[in-house]
Amino acid sequence: MLASFHLHLLLDLAGSRGTDGEQWPIPYLLPFSRAVQLTWSGQWTLGAWQNTVLTAALLIATVWAAWRFGRSPLGLISPEADDRVVRALRGRFGMRSVA
Repeated sequence: MLASFHLHLLLDLAGSRGTDGEQWPIPYLLPFSRAVQLTWSGQWTLGAWQNTVLTAALLIATVWAAWRFGRSPLGLISPEADDRVVRALRGRFGMRSVA
């Protein structure tokens, strides 16, 4: 969880500039303090191709991990739905037995 939180912050830092050029600082210690605000001068806009490519790559990685390891983020909400998604992925792309 900690690693995914920091990955999210890193990707926000890289790709969350407004379309008008305004940078959106990341208040790292919020809600405890506003003392540490992270920004990067090379920040991409929300609609930049880099964000689209990263989103697609991470979605593909998530689907692959669900297929390979038999668990998806959907399992946090509904184990039954997670099982159905994994079975559907494995039925479509091979590895028919669910572990």
